Amino acid sequence: MKILKPYFWDNKNISFMAYLLIPLSIIIRWFVIIKKYFGDKKYLSIRTICVGNIYIGGTGKTPLTIKIAKNLNKKKKAVIVKKFYKNHLDEIDLIKKNFKIFSGPNRLESIKQAAKKNYDVVI
Repeated sequence: MKILKPYFWDNKNISFMAYLLIPLSIIIRWFVIIKKYFGDKKYLSIRTICVGNIYIGGTGKTPLTIKIAKNLNKKKKAVIVKKFYKNHLDEIDLIKKNFKIFSGPNRLESIKQAAKKNYDVVI
């Protein structure tokens, strides 16, 4: 399969709209810098691995997560964290059958619980 790049990547001329958006981009950049240095920092004492993709369901994220956890558990103490949704109970049950899971309405709190239980890696 041949993938072609968009034609505008090679276009050296900047459009009028791009010039109009420059002040907005500067303002957004300043907000990003301010948030980076003065915002709420969420440091975790546990390593995390995020499994995801651009599709919502049916792409095999849960089985992949279980496989990663089993392989990591050979050398590290690993656990799976999943945000609780009522319509995802089948996924939680599948993970529970195969591996240890922390699940709750707040993913960050679940990760902190795993850190308190002395796990090395959260997936």
